[in-house]
Amino acid sequence: MQPLKNRKYPGSFLARQRSIARTLHARVYAAADGRLLLVRGNPNAEQMLRYLSHLDQSKSHLITPADLGISREAVDELTDAQLASASHALTKWSRLLEAGPHKQRRSDRYRAEVREIATLQSRLRQLYEWKRWAATDAPAEQSPWLLDNRQEVQLARIVDHELASGDSLLRLDWLARLVFWTAGGKATSRFCGAAKLLLDESPEVESRRMLRATLAKLHVWHQRAPLERARSIQSEIEHWIAELPPRVVARAGVSAKLKGQSLQQRLEQQISHCKQAIRECNDGGRHRMAAALATLVTTDNATAPVPQQLVRYWIEENHSATMTRSIEELLQQCKQPGYDRLLQVMDEMAEPPIDSMQFVREQLCMSQRVEDIEWAIRCELQSQLSPMKLRASGARHLARQMKRLGIDLPQSDLRYMLTKSDTLESFQVLRAVVDWFAALPTAVRTPRLSRVVSTSLFDNLLPGLSFADVREEIRQWIQLVGTPRGLESCDVQSWTQRISNIQLAMGRPAKLPGKARRLLDAKRLRQREQNYLRNLEAEGVATPPQIARLRHLSGEGPTPSRRHLSKSLRAAQDAFAHVALDAFQRAVRQGTRTALVEPLGRLLTTASTRRVMEFADWQRSMTTPERQLLQQLLQAHQHHGSNYKRHLALNRKWLQQARARGMNVDDWLAGSASAVNAGGRSLRIEVASDPMEIFLMGTYFGTCLSLGSANQLAVLANATDANKHVIFVRDNRQRIVARQLITISDQYELLGYYCYVNEASSNQEKRYEVIAAVAEFCGRLARRCGVSLANSGEPEDLGDHFWYDDGTYEWHSASQVATKPPRQTPKTTSILVYADGMAESPMGRCVEYAELCD
Repeated sequence: MQPLKNRKYPGSFLARQRSIARTLHARVYAAADGRLLLVRGNPNAEQMLRYLSHLDQSKSHLITPADLGISREAVDELTDAQLASASHALTKWSRLLEAGPHKQRRSDRYRAEVREIATLQSRLRQLYEWKRWAATDAPAEQSPWLLDNRQEVQLARIVDHELASGDSLLRLDWLARLVFWTAGGKATSRFCGAAKLLLDESPEVESRRMLRATLAKLHVWHQRAPLERARSIQSEIEHWIAELPPRVVARAGVSAKLKGQSLQQRLEQQISHCKQAIRECNDGGRHRMAAALATLVTTDNATAPVPQQLVRYWIEENHSATMTRSIEELLQQCKQPGYDRLLQVMDEMAEPPIDSMQFVREQLCMSQRVEDIEWAIRCELQSQLSPMKLRASGARHLARQMKRLGIDLPQSDLRYMLTKSDTLESFQVLRAVVDWFAALPTAVRTPRLSRVVSTSLFDNLLPGLSFADVREEIRQWIQLVGTPRGLESCDVQSWTQRISNIQLAMGRPAKLPGKARRLLDAKRLRQREQNYLRNLEAEGVATPPQIARLRHLSGEGPTPSRRHLSKSLRAAQDAFAHVALDAFQRAVRQGTRTALVEPLGRLLTTASTRRVMEFADWQRSMTTPERQLLQQLLQAHQHHGSNYKRHLALNRKWLQQARARGMNVDDWLAGSASAVNAGGRSLRIEVASDPMEIFLMGTYFGTCLSLGSANQLAVLANATDANKHVIFVRDNRQRIVARQLITISDQYELLGYYCYVNEASSNQEKRYEVIAAVAEFCGRLARRCGVSLANSGEPEDLGDHFWYDDGTYEWHSASQVATKPPRQTPKTTSILVYADGMAESPMGRCVEYAELCD
């Protein structure tokens, strides 16, 4: 054969020969039918774990590559033709390599290929040897996972060094061989290093040893039974039972009593029972743990040792579901960066993070310390930190700063803070605010200030962090309220100047708070007095009391002026903190109002910051059409007042249809009000005409229609749709006592929903009186509008906006009475009728009778 031919693409030819020769690297499996199989695929972790967990060493030779999840496409039979083709390719590869340029032989790649060729030649000889061995009657008990001589030596060295099983129930040699065949020596070293913890003796090992000894004794007694007296053997059995633990005696079923049987029969029965007990002896689930370790090291492609802390945790828990969950979690993380570091760190942690492996790996990739990660896990912050990729050290710093402020946060409050600052930008703003408060002088951070700061953070800042306008206002606030540093921190003038700057930025006159102003005025007066007395002393006209006063003011007396300076500085610092806090609250409020549509922001000018936050969150949850509808609604109310529903475009069609059906639409839209006495007090019942009050109809009573609740958007429909009204009941202080939603159904009947009453559950009588008064009011409204009452039905949808139907309620009997027309008072009409036979004269007797007129 010619060594080389003039080929057009010699590089491609060499690559082809190299590829054919490298097929010899494939793993070799000896099938039960005598065939040798080349296996190139990788196992499936789930199938491998499920299959190996139910096997022991006695059945290891029955495992096939398909049982491990290796696809059939990755398995080929090793034939003589394949060996010949690989041999020819190896020869051509070697010749082409030798025929290359002389300078190429000095390269590292050339030397590596020479070593690979030598390895493949040795592998080829081993394959021919295995082929001859497979053609003979090879013992079936030999492992089908074939390893060459070099691999056998390496495997034996690893097993001898790591595994010394002794008399353990658990045999790991076959698993170590399977791991070596599948994943190589490094994976086998990782497996053996972790699996050696499973070889520690368990109670089952000692029980099995005692059961075997008992079985041997039973066999001896069974052989002696026909030859010796039963009584002597029974004595030996009693003596043996006395030396065994009660749990082993009960498990083996050993007893000296014959129970109506002969001694030989009784011993045969106990031998059978003892054999069954030995078979039932298990290793405490450790064979499943060994299978899990083998699966892990075979499929995770890692180099770091398996955490021994994890194996100990499996042994202590002895729960297969926990072990399976941890293996599945590790196999998910092995495909991500930082997996090897995760395995190393798990041994440094107090307990393995079974349910937080992804969180630990992500934090390690961000160069976080183990103690910070463990702190975050103890505080259960994984679900808050992971979505926004926040470092555990940042959250821990926030908790420390809050503690420095005198606010010892419970874990629930810390989780709430991180949940509200759900983006990295929001968290940075929150951290900057907390750092600013924590940087205030120690004397200023009083318990009172800490309470005010806590309230400002939880009630103002956290609900508003999700708004970009609020975050921008807070950034500007941080730039405005910078605290003096260095020598300036001891200068009263620096603090007062910053107070003036903050006040001017808020649009207020620069004016110090009362206490600070009084102390600073007193300081200026003392300075003027000191200058005056010094002039008198220089002129020689100062009296002794004046000289003593001068010494006192100069700091030479018993009360130094430095004490007064300290008070002034403290007062200026306190004033600065409170003015800055006031500016902080104003910034949050201003940012929130900016996010609201007009004129909603203007309508909330006098509302509390918390209420403004609720409306801002409510508006943000709307779709664009709903937000446009809200703006149209508020503008219509601004221009038309309580009659605004008539001027909304979405109500026109329904109003025309209702008028055509004979409904008095004008009375329905005009609403009404009525003063009643119910529940022992004077109340006013009215149809709500202010949409801002309708928006709060759920908030007043804490229902699912409250702002921030599941059905909060339904109040927009209640305020917009012309076929819906909200009835409010107020006391003489204008406090809302009750409310009820009423609607016109698609059959043009009046429907009523649950009537909410702000009365204690113990005052049932008062509650019923209020409900009856509301029902009577609704009945009169139905009569005026020309509609009847109905206990079931649904209102017509007037738009695509959301509305929540919580089910109608049966009308109170008072409403039925109110729908009837009022009964008029009878009138008496006097009529003069002449009696029979009497003349028509004024003196005649007359009869007066009453005629009832409607």
